[in-house]
Amino acid sequence: GGANGPYAYDLWRYDPVQNLWSARAALPDQGRVGAGGFSADGIGYVVTGRQLDQTLTNELWAYDPNTNSWSTKATMPGVVTCYPETYSVGNKGVVMGGHGVNTDPFACWYYTPGTDSWTALPNYVGDATWTGADMTIGDRIFAGLGQGSGNVYGDFYELTGLTLGIADITSA
Repeated sequence: GGANGPYAYDLWRYDPVQNLWSARAALPDQGRVGAGGFSADGIGYVVTGRQLDQTLTNELWAYDPNTNSWSTKATMPGVVTCYPETYSVGNKGVVMGGHGVNTDPFACWYYTPGTDSWTALPNYVGDATWTGADMTIGDRIFAGLGQGSGNVYGDFYELTGLTLGIADITSA
């Protein structure tokens, strides 16, 4: 949904063999928009977002497809946000930037499932962004584009692994 809804909490699984969608356990919390997601060790994670009551949250929820159940995990440190850029790198999840009141649009964190803990990474060096384009290929993160402070950005960076060694690939 957009910045003002709809606020979703449902989860669906697609079966490509039967070409069918089936409902799974819904997130046992308020509906939300602008959440990020990543996967690690066979578990899906939903982090941050704007909740139905209009508050921003840094909650982290884990979905286990084997048990079709949700559990809460360590809340992401830092300023609450929505519309972050999120990535799966190895067995960790990376959350970068976002949008919200007093949000640090350059902040980067990674989550380690084995210890249920968050670690700060160096700040993102690109333009302050939310709703940007992002993807991972192996341990390489590609991030950029998006918007922030009323501007639309065309920068695009390669961030290597969890050290976030950054190279501007906009003109490469």
